[in-house]
Amino acid sequence: VEDIDPSHYFGIVPGKAMIRGTAFIDENGNGQLDSSESIRLENIAITLNISGSLQTTSTDSGGNYFFANLATDVPFGINASLPAGYFRTTPGTVYHDTSVPMHIINFGYAPEESPFGVVFGTVYEDANHNQAQDIGEEGLVGVSMQLDTSSGTVDSNTTKVHGQYTFRIDTDGTYYVIKTDLPEYVSTTPNNVTVYLETGTSGPSPVDFGDFHGARITG
Repeated sequence: VEDIDPSHYFGIVPGKAMIRGTAFIDENGNGQLDSSESIRLENIAITLNISGSLQTTSTDSGGNYFFANLATDVPFGINASLPAGYFRTTPGTVYHDTSVPMHIINFGYAPEESPFGVVFGTVYEDANHNQAQDIGEEGLVGVSMQLDTSSGTVDSNTTKVHGQYTFRIDTDGTYYVIKTDLPEYVSTTPNNVTVYLETGTSGPSPVDFGDFHGARITG
């Protein structure tokens, strides 16, 4: 998932925005489209909600989709369907806005017979404090995340573009997904979530975390 300079692409109308991406087989379960991952999924339904208006398309034979000539500076939500026999390795719904001319939003999948499992989610700015990510509430980049077991840390990383994270697991068991607040941010959801994860699934994903920029007063 990334925002890029569209100057190298044709077909972009000045003053308009484009959203494009790929549905791919995430062979290593890291939640990212790597250069070595060439297997793509066709006929994945993609639904874009922009300004309350729904647009739909499907991925082509190369696993690609795009929406063009969109209004700029408008919040949107985009969703990719889940085909039978697969589990997700990235969030199936992404929220952002068309503040830049082009977004690339990829969707990762793995076959259910994969030797690994994942847990994924989004850390987002919960502006209305309702503990759910809504259109207009963007993901937070650079948030420290950990995946722990009772014996210690298994993996750690930071949230990527649009606030997304993915952890891979190779052994069934109980894990703890832990978020560290950014400076001057306060959580609206628990920072430590216990999950049971199994290979061949994405468990209880998405495991999302809400934050807001400010302070909390309690008493």
